Amino acid sequence: MTFIHTTPPPGEAPLLLRGGEKFFPSFPRRGGREADGVVEAHRLADLAEALSVFIEAYDNVHYSMPTLGPREMLRFLMEQNDLNQSDLPELGSQGVVSEILSGKRSLNVRQISSLAKRFNVSPGVFLES
Repeated sequence: MTFIHTTPPPGEAPLLLRGGEKFFPSFPRRGGREADGVVEAHRLADLAEALSVFIEAYDNVHYSMPTLGPREMLRFLMEQNDLNQSDLPELGSQGVVSEILSGKRSLNVRQISSLAKRFNVSPGVFLES
């Protein structure tokens, strides 16, 4: 199987072409040697790239990640880290944490920043969609 790597227009994902048909999104090669605009990589690079694309496509279909709101994400992270409401002083008192988890209060920017640092996650996981 041979993949043809395309250079996409700005803002679009590159494609792998097979027999002139769009096949799967591709990703830039790393560690290759560039000569005359052609990137040469390890002889198994196309196989590794194809496998990663196939595995990602399979995972997206069979193991999709549910979208969680900020409260559900906070509750999940607390459970995974064996924390209770009083273990989150960066949010405020236990009463404030309770109001956040019950939906009576929203997280503010300072709280989101603190939680992102504490749990080593993107602040975006605590934003309303």
